[in-house]
Amino acid sequence: MFDLSGINWLAVIVAAVAHMVIGAIWYGPLFGARWSAATGRTQAEMGSGMSAIAISAVASLVMAAALALLLTALNTVDLPTGLAVGVLAGVGFVGTATVINGSFENRAPLVTGLFVAYEVVAIAVMGAILGAWQ
Repeated sequence: MFDLSGINWLAVIVAAVAHMVIGAIWYGPLFGARWSAATGRTQAEMGSGMSAIAISAVASLVMAAALALLLTALNTVDLPTGLAVGVLAGVGFVGTATVINGSFENRAPLVTGLFVAYEVVAIAVMGAILGAWQ
């Protein structure tokens, strides 16, 4: 069902790095101040140390590998398909799970919205990279 030999592992690494770079931009210059204000914590108080970066790197690699496996199961992989699957995974899985968790945590809607939007954009980019490079 899942053919590991059809995965371009360099593309997986690049997709994972792209996820992290988008996050750094998203929660830095783009929306960092709004995110900090909505959470009531300064950016210095947020997880930005080496352990948070290491966890993020491993999680991004797992996410990229899972998305690559999903794309290889489709047998038709190209940039538009990768982008579409990335958007679908971002909205349908990560976005909905984030909204559910945010509702139980009484998270500010702005924080949840920023999380969802970031993941949808980042996973769509990951899918596009993997689709174009498979």
